[in-house]
Amino acid sequence: MTGPDNEDGGPVKTFLEHLDDLRRVILAGLAVVIVGMVAASHYAPWFLKILKEPLRRVGRDPDTFLRTFTVTGAMNVAIQIVVWGGLLLSLPVIIIIVGRYLIPALYRREKGAIVVGLGGALLMFIAGVATAYFLALPPALKVLCWFNEWLGIPLEFLTVTDYIGFVLIMMVCFGLMFELPVVVLLLGH
Repeated sequence: MTGPDNEDGGPVKTFLEHLDDLRRVILAGLAVVIVGMVAASHYAPWFLKILKEPLRRVGRDPDTFLRTFTVTGAMNVAIQIVVWGGLLLSLPVIIIIVGRYLIPALYRREKGAIVVGLGGALLMFIAGVATAYFLALPPALKVLCWFNEWLGIPLEFLTVTDYIGFVLIMMVCFGLMFELPVVVLLLGH
C-alpha cells in the first residue's frame, strides 16, 4: 500500500514497504555474490596464476617460492580466491541493485549525482585495484624481501596463504582508498 506521490512523482512508501524492499535488496545482493563466487570458483587456478605475477616481477619464481605446510593450505587459498573474486566479480551488479533501491527516494538533482557517483565509484575502484597490482605490489614485495636480507633472515619461501592474503587485502584496500575522492565529491555536491 503506497501513499500519495512525492514532489518528484514517485509513490511514498510506508515503513514496512521500505523494509520489504531492503530485504529484497539484501537477498538479491547475496544471490549475486553467490553467483560471483561460483564463477570465481571455476576460474580459481587462473586467478591464482594472475596473483602470482607480482612475485615473479620481483625476481622470485612463485612456483618454487610459494609453499604450503598444511593439508588444508590449498583449500584455504581456494576459499580466499573464491570469496574475494566473487565479491569483485559481483560488485558492478551489487552497485546497480543498491542504486535501484536508493534512486527512487532521491530528488532529481540528487539522482543525477548518485548515478554519476556510482559509475565513478566503480571506475575508481577498478583503478585502485589496478594501481595496487601493477604499481604498488612489486615495490612492496621487494621492500618486504629486503627487510629479511637486512636482518640476516634467509627468505627461502613464503606460505601461499600468507602471500595471497597479503595481495588480496592490498588490492581491496587500494580499491577502497580510491573511493575517497568520489565520496568527498558526492558529499560536497
